[in-house]
Amino acid sequence: MTKKTGLISFSILGFILAGVAFAGGLEPRVYLPLVQVAPPSPTPTLTATPTKTPTPTATVPIPTATSTSSPTNAPPNIQIIDVQPTGSEYVEIQNQGTQAVQLLNWTLRDQANHVFTFPDFLIQPGQKCRIYTDETHPDTCGFNYGSGSSIWNNDGDCAYLNDPQGQPIDTFCY
Repeated sequence: MTKKTGLISFSILGFILAGVAFAGGLEPRVYLPLVQVAPPSPTPTLTATPTKTPTPTATVPIPTATSTSSPTNAPPNIQIIDVQPTGSEYVEIQNQGTQAVQLLNWTLRDQANHVFTFPDFLIQPGQKCRIYTDETHPDTCGFNYGSGSSIWNNDGDCAYLNDPQGQPIDTFCY
């Protein structure tokens, strides 16, 4: 049996090598790697950081011009575009505006005060309508004075178109 005389230890590359000295020499023994544990670091605690909320500011809208108008603000643009005083007499009107116009209770008359009162009819933008003396033509809106005799003088007359309030809208003289 050998006699233990002392303990020698040293560290190489993180391993502890130890040897026990015996009378007959050194008997090496290898132990597990040396692990150095760092002291625990404090865990960061999440702290809410206030977010700056923008303060609303008053803005003043800048008015801009528009090309559209309300049909109640803009005068209707209904024009008398022709009077046919001979043959099948008629007056032709056209909506030259961009809005449809209700013709209910509008009037068309001549210088001798022959009056045609329009029925409930919505004339569309660009649409043409004829008001005949004694004929009905549905393809041109179907308006008819219902007169058995001529209304429009062959040697000259004027046609007057008025809105329901009696305001003049257009006049056509020939």
